[in-house]
Formats: sequence, C-alpha cells, structure tokens
Amino acid sequence: MGLMQSLFDKIPENRAKNAFRFWVAQSPMAPHFLRRTCPLVGYEYFREIQPGDIVVDAGAFTGDYTVYASRKVGSTGKVLAFEPDPQNLERLRANLCGEMDNVIIIEKGLWNSEGDLTFRAGTEGFTSGAACISGGVDGQDLTVKVTRLDTELERLGISKINVLKMDIEGAELEALKGCEQTLKNNQANVCIASYHMRDGENTSRRVEKQLREWGYNTISAFPCHLTAYGWKPS
Repeated sequence: MGLMQSLFDKIPENRAKNAFRFWVAQSPMAPHFLRRTCPLVGYEYFREIQPGDIVVDAGAFTGDYTVYASRKVGSTGKVLAFEPDPQNLERLRANLCGEMDNVIIIEKGLWNSEGDLTFRAGTEGFTSGAACISGGVDGQDLTVKVTRLDTELERLGISKINVLKMDIEGAELEALKGCEQTLKNNQANVCIASYHMRDGENTSRRVEKQLREWGYNTISAFPCHLTAYGWKPS
C-alpha cells in the first residue's frame, strides 16, 4: 500500500486526480482498501461535511479537499482555503477553474502570529526552527505570509465555523495557538493531520492535549493518514 500511495503521489496534481480522490471518498463501488488510505475519507471519520457548513481548509495545497468541501457545503456554505505557497496557489486556482463561488482563497499560512515566516520547501517536519511546507523548490527557503485564524476570521466578519481541517506539515502546534478564541467559541469539528514529526514524535499527542484544554473530546485515528480529531461534548 505504501508503494501504491507513493506512485499516486508522483502523479501531477490535476482535476482528473482529484476526481479519482472524490470517487474513492464517495462511491459505494470504491474498494475498501482504497477508502482506508484516502485522506478525504479520514477527515470525515467522525462527521461528514454538511450543506451550509463553514469549513476552514488550512493547508489547501492544490485543492483536493477544498473542491470536495465546496461541493458538499453548497451555495449556502463557505470554504476558506489557506495556502501560502505560490506554486500550490497557482495549481489550486487551476483546479477550482473559477467554478467554486463559495471558496475564499487566503494566500497565507496559519500560525500563532501575524507577519512573515521562512519555510523550508520540500521537507518533512521542522528544520532548524523553520516551519516546513510542501511545494516550492526542495531544500530552499521560502518566505510567506502567515496569520492567526482568530484574526483572519474577524477580518472576514465570520464568527462561526463548523469544520477546521489542517494539514500543514508540522506547523499545527503553532497554528492551533492562533485558533484559540475560534475553537473556544464554536462547536467546531476539528480534524488535524498529525503524522508530522516534531522532536522525534508525531504531533498527535500534543494536538490532543491542546484541544482537551479547550473543552474538546479528542482521539487520533485513521493510521494511514494519522489525524487528530476534536469535538465538543453535546
């Protein structure tokens, strides 16, 4: 399965590749062995996206989850796609093809402060104190704009979100700090890719700890794309 996923990852990002992902996530005909490796399935492990939802897609990459969420929230919902990498943004817009009127692209990464941050492109985890991002030119630094989710939602006049999805290559611990008021004040469903390595371990334990401090129930699951989930008790 690892080899199959590796070969799939080498295929350039495009609409056809996304269409295959969507088929795996939604079709009852999709084989189980594919569904259990599909991140789109993993993000909805505890709650499916509903029509009218406000969804935050942090680490939109080239738009697979963005387009998927856009179709599910419909005309009454909204998807906020955070992506700081210029190459990823170009492909994200191409995959949206101007069809998704309910998507707002924010050309920033999520962090615990406002400003500029230098990322190391094409690496996994943190390198010499610099955050990492997929995309760009491998091994080269890339300076991008970052923002706090609390601040950006205030700018947009959005007080409520239903889903917070993150896949931001190890920066999730800092990004969560910038989401504190949003998560404390909402009954948001949280799904954070937490297989990224920090200090010799994946980030799931620390993500769960932070969410519990803010009143969330938490669990990490979906081992093929380890994800930390959070939800508030009813």
